[in-house]
Amino acid sequence: STDPAALPHFFVIDTLGVSGSSLVGTDARLVVGGEVTAFKGYEQHTLTTQCATSGGILGGHFALSFEGARTNEIPYNAVASDLKLELETIASLGTVKVIRRTVHDSINALQWTIVFIDRLGNVPLLDVHDQLTCSDGSGSPLIFVTETVQG
Repeated sequence: STDPAALPHFFVIDTLGVSGSSLVGTDARLVVGGEVTAFKGYEQHTLTTQCATSGGILGGHFALSFEGARTNEIPYNAVASDLKLELETIASLGTVKVIRRTVHDSINALQWTIVFIDRLGNVPLLDVHDQLTCSDGSGSPLIFVTETVQG
């Protein structure tokens, strides 16, 4: 970060055994000793939507349910924050983190990764109720949930 408020107040002893509160000089370096893997150990599901053919344009909506509780209808292209809000209306799911990515622009294939923050352990798959459409009429829309990381 270039924001001084976001920088740490001190640097830990580096690999040369030198400690200090600044990093300066032409040979200055910062060595990262480890990598943090976010959400490791939390249950994660991936929701995927797409048209079955490359010429189709996805449309419509879907809903998700869990243990008998169901979300409102969700647009096929919902942003991550909207899907998060809908999922968190299901009290037994608790807090979730949602990340959306486009898989392939020409078929409007989207994926949402859902990370279960409060619900620990292995979480049963979410159920899907879809009213999706594909514009070309030649193929059926696909929507499915997979477990990508077991909690």
